[in-house]
Amino acid sequence: MSPGAPTMKPSRSSSALLLALGVVLLASPALAKDKVAAAPAEMAAMAAADAHDLCQAILDQNGDELDRFTGEGWTHESGDHTLNGPYFEDVSADRDYEGLGSASVWAVHETYFDHELGYCSFEIDDPAAPIGIGAFANMPGFKGNVEISGQNAFGSWRKVEGPATTLILATKNADRFFYQVTIISDLSAN
Repeated sequence: MSPGAPTMKPSRSSSALLLALGVVLLASPALAKDKVAAAPAEMAAMAAADAHDLCQAILDQNGDELDRFTGEGWTHESGDHTLNGPYFEDVSADRDYEGLGSASVWAVHETYFDHELGYCSFEIDDPAAPIGIGAFANMPGFKGNVEISGQNAFGSWRKVEGPATTLILATKNADRFFYQVTIISDLSAN
């Protein structure tokens, strides 16, 4: 597995994913660090890196990495799972990038008979500075392309190896930055 490449650890217990994120992010206000405001361009680069890293940490159920995001001011809300039973759970989180805009994350974990689906999206509407997607083109272990149309950029990637199918889309334009990861794991292969 390539470092930095998003994966999803197949697990029959989907609640571990959301419990890890929930416990870590619920503590975020108490752990938020005081930071000197960065320029919008620096915050844009940080937001692009966070999109990849936070979604990866959520889908990997990586508590240590989630702790880092908690300390950077992320807040959390978990959906009502009583109607969906044990097979669907979702979580949302948000954070303000000072001088850039507010980011929102939504993640879902669905468990089927012999498959799991993990999805995570990261979005900033009306960013105060452009947020590039070029860095995603260099992710180890991924193939894909970026299309440029004026000031808009659209990227699509697929992980070429590994036990799970991992798909990434990213969009950048003047009105929106959007990043999403979908991971489908075949549990029957384990």
